[in-house]
Amino acid sequence: MTQLERVHPGVLFLFYITIIGITMFMMNPIILILSLLGALTYYRCLTNRKRWYSDLCYYCFLFILVTITNPLFVHNGVTILFFMNDQPITLEAIQYGATIGCMIVA
Repeated sequence: MTQLERVHPGVLFLFYITIIGITMFMMNPIILILSLLGALTYYRCLTNRKRWYSDLCYYCFLFILVTITNPLFVHNGVTILFFMNDQPITLEAIQYGATIGCMIVA
């Protein structure tokens, strides 16, 4: 019997709900990066190496997709990088997209 099997299911449920809640409702990039690293490490412990790398490629694609598409629809921000079809692409929109992408992947 492993150490994890001796823990009450209610305690595990509370732990996962707390971690998911912190990840979903915090916009601090440091906390999100730590949550993402913790999730990737835990997932690596549960799966084999080939599957982990395959899924990691999918998660990187999802992160990049969210980061790129957010500035196409959100034009809020002060620092204009360039214009695309007469719409400003701002640095703040890209940063917010990266934050949302990290939150989704974590």
